[in-house]
Amino acid sequence: MRTRLRACRCGREGFASGRRGPLRAVSVLLVAVLLAGLPATAAGWSPFQLSLSPQVQVVGPDTAVHGLRLSLPWGDNAEVNGLELGFYKTPADGVTVQCAGVSAQGEAAGGLGVSAFGNVGGFSGIQVSGVFAVSGWALDEAASIEGVQLAGVFTETGAVSGAQIGGLVACASRVAGLQFGGWTVAADEVRGGQLGGLTSGAARVDGLQLSAAVDLARSLRGVQLSGLTNVAGDMAGGGMQVSAVNVVEKGRGFQLG
Repeated sequence: MRTRLRACRCGREGFASGRRGPLRAVSVLLVAVLLAGLPATAAGWSPFQLSLSPQVQVVGPDTAVHGLRLSLPWGDNAEVNGLELGFYKTPADGVTVQCAGVSAQGEAAGGLGVSAFGNVGGFSGIQVSGVFAVSGWALDEAASIEGVQLAGVFTETGAVSGAQIGGLVACASRVAGLQFGGWTVAADEVRGGQLGGLTSGAARVDGLQLSAAVDLARSLRGVQLSGLTNVAGDMAGGGMQVSAVNVVEKGRGFQLG
């Protein structure tokens, strides 16, 4: 009988300790989260940020985060270096790996940015968006992309140094590198290559302009290749057009078609 009572008591103690295990782990995690914000008052930075909103977060918006920021759903910090995860990423400077639903970038943001829906703002590195990426004309800003900007539907920026790729449409003020759009591309100035699935247009092209149907350039210093029509306003510096119909308003060059 005594042995049976001892066994029952041990069973109850084991069950109680089993329930305390997860609670103890949660308590330790909460204490760690709270302690993560303590260095911010002295050093101006924190290795961790957890936020529900800019008003409800572990450390304040003026505190830099060097480590991990969790925005659930969103938070606010002036600078972040490390890893960012959240539903909506607010603007922040720094070099990070970002995964979010929608990301808004700071003026000096860089690294790798992956958003399920869209990216807003300039970036240095690789920026990938499921639907759209905007950083220039649409925002009336001089934001730029240095690296690669890729969006499933629409991409737009002030200036590109590298590659701009849109599933349907790609727009930029200046391109130094490659601009590609599955349907159409447009730019003020292109130094490199402009490739449009159906049409391509630019005020000035120094390089290659290629599309399946129509190429348009006010000033051409390079090559136009299209399936139907090439139009160049000024080809005084020399160039080449290859299409079924080639039109030059001013200047001379080589035409085939």
